[in-house]
Order: sequence, then C-alpha cells, then structure tokens
Amino acid sequence: MSLWNRLWNTFRPSSLDDDLAREIVTHLAEMQDDKVKQGLLAPEQARLAARMQFGNPSSFREQTRERNLLPWLESMGQDIRYTVRQLRHSPSFAIPTVLLLALGIGVNIAIFTLLDTIVLASLPLHDPDRLVILLDRHSDGGSSPASWLDQRDFREQNDVFESLGAFDFRNTVLLQVGNETLRVSGSYVTSDYFATLGVQPLAGLLFASSEAETGQDNVAIVREDFWRSHFGSDPAILGKTISIDGRKRTIIGILPRSFTFPRDNTILWIPLVPTPLQQADRAWHGFPLIGRLKTGISLAQAYADLNAIMLRLSRQYPKEDTDRTAVLLFRLRDWTIGQTRERLLLLQYAAFGIFLMACANVSSLVLAHYSARRREFAMRTALGRPASG
Repeated sequence: MSLWNRLWNTFRPSSLDDDLAREIVTHLAEMQDDKVKQGLLAPEQARLAARMQFGNPSSFREQTRERNLLPWLESMGQDIRYTVRQLRHSPSFAIPTVLLLALGIGVNIAIFTLLDTIVLASLPLHDPDRLVILLDRHSDGGSSPASWLDQRDFREQNDVFESLGAFDFRNTVLLQVGNETLRVSGSYVTSDYFATLGVQPLAGLLFASSEAETGQDNVAIVREDFWRSHFGSDPAILGKTISIDGRKRTIIGILPRSFTFPRDNTILWIPLVPTPLQQADRAWHGFPLIGRLKTGISLAQAYADLNAIMLRLSRQYPKEDTDRTAVLLFRLRDWTIGQTRERLLLLQYAAFGIFLMACANVSSLVLAHYSARRREFAMRTALGRPASG
C-alpha cells in the first residue's frame, strides 16, 4: 500500500476497522460454505472449523492495521488526545504550564525575529560586504569625517576602491508639499553615492554628475513610502516641484522603501554641493565617505593603501592634517548597526535565560503533578496499563 493511502487510513481508523470486520466476516462465511458444500461437516461444525483454520481475528486485524496504517503516527495521535484529556481535567496544572511555555517561546521568537532582521539578514544592497565607511583617525584615537579636499585626494590617489561617494551629517530639512510644511530627515549626497551603494530607483533617475554643481542641483529624490503616504502614489510625481529649506527642487526619482541609508528615517536625498569655504579650507571636516572595495581587496589591504595616502596628506598639509596620520574603516553593516548588535545579542541571551527559567518552572509543575498522581500511576501499573500521562 502506498504511503499516501497509509497516511489517509491513519486519519480514518474507524472506517478501516469497519472494512476489516466486514472482510473477516465475509471470509469466514466463504470458508464455512466451502466446507458445507464438501458434505463433510454440518453447518455448525463447519463454522467452528473455519474459525480454527482462519486463526485469531484480533491478531489478523492488528497485523493488517500495521500494514495499512502508520503505527507511529497513530500512537502519537492517541498520546496527544490522552494528554489533552488529562490537561482538561487538571486546569490548575495545564494553564500555568501553557502560559510559562508560551512566555518563554514567544519572547525568544520575538527577539530572534528582531535579531535576524537587523543583525543576521543581509543588507538590501548589492554585495554589501564590499561596502565600507571611511573616516579620518586622529592621533589621540578619535575620528572625524574627511574634509572636502581630503575626500578629493582619496578619490584620485586610492587603488582599492571601485567607487567612492560622500554624504554629510545634516539630518532634518524643512519640506513644503503644497500647503503642508514638514520637518523630515534628508541627506545631501554626491552623484556617485547611489552607484557606490548599488541601489536603483523604482522610478525616474538618480543624480547626474552635472547636478553636483551650484545652480544645477535643484533636484531631489524621495523614498517610496513617503511618496505613497504624502503623494498618494501619484504616478505623475516625477517632475513635480517641492520646497526644501525654502528652495524649489524638482523630484526626479523614487527609491525603494528598503533603502534606509545613511539613516533609517531618511526619506529625501539632495545633491551635495560644497560651499566655497568647504572647497577651499582643508580643515573643514564634515563628509563621511562610503566606498565599494574592488573585488578581492581585503580590509587590511584597504588600510595599507589609505593610511599611506593619509600620511602623505598630513606631511603635505601639516597645519590642517597634522593630527590625522591614519584612517578608520567600518564595514557598512557595523556602521549601520553600531551598538545595536551588542544590545540585541544581549537581549537574545536574556530571552534564552527566560526560556530556561520557564522550562525549570514547568519541570517543577510536572514533578508536583506526578507526585499528586503517584497512587494513580501505581494502580495503572498494577493493572498492566502504562503509567504515562
């Protein structure tokens, strides 16, 4: 019999038992008729002889059930039904046990889901392990973003990056959409920022290099969820004008809602155009760099190449870069997660501890429940019944 038929029979054992009973009765009747037709035995004697020849019907029924059912699954179903009956008769034991297990398992599932989403799952970017954040390292152990002139030198002199983009730390901007004024999280980025990260727009375009020049930077890109919530998913949003910090800009693209860099709440990106002072003063630091390492380049190789550049700059410009003789590199995952990783891991360990305590309490309840039913189990054993349950 096929596995499917055995599985089907396991969930309808009563029908199988009825079929077997009918088959046994029919078979015994046929054997009895054969013996009567041979003229050797009277009908009653033929019935007894047929039963003796057939053997024990119960044994035949059990052997047939084992061939036509999945005994382990049937046994498990019986155990579950018996357990449910016992728990229903002992609510003072069942309710605390279920609540303790639900608490332990539920807390662990919730924390692990959060941990998997934030720490374990891959960033929604192309080949994120090659993405690093570049900062200047100070001689006192501190760090700071590069200046505009330093980032230009890093671009021109490095041999380890496939591409390099810059952004700034400005966070909130004043956005006016129609008659509504909002304070939202926005970020100023260079034209190669999105190409470095490997993100593509859902609609429209990314920034062109020409839009990183004064007077040509009157454009903006919005995130999908902001487009849906504030523009009603208007398909004609591209080309519309909004006011950002009092300046009119045209929306040219929509990014997917999964893109949340440099901050989780960033919903607006604007071309980064440095001021004349930033372009002239190497001491003006404020531009973190995001770089995509070339294939096969390790973090150690990147450090060696970039530290050499930083050392040359500190010697070439001792007044502005005298205390900056090395760089600091972060994997993008470590940069975005920061201390959240350690906190979530600690939270997961705490949740696991709660689960262990729940298991210990359930064990205590089971022991107490067993002690209360010890006489019942002794009686069941004496009668030849299993003491489980």
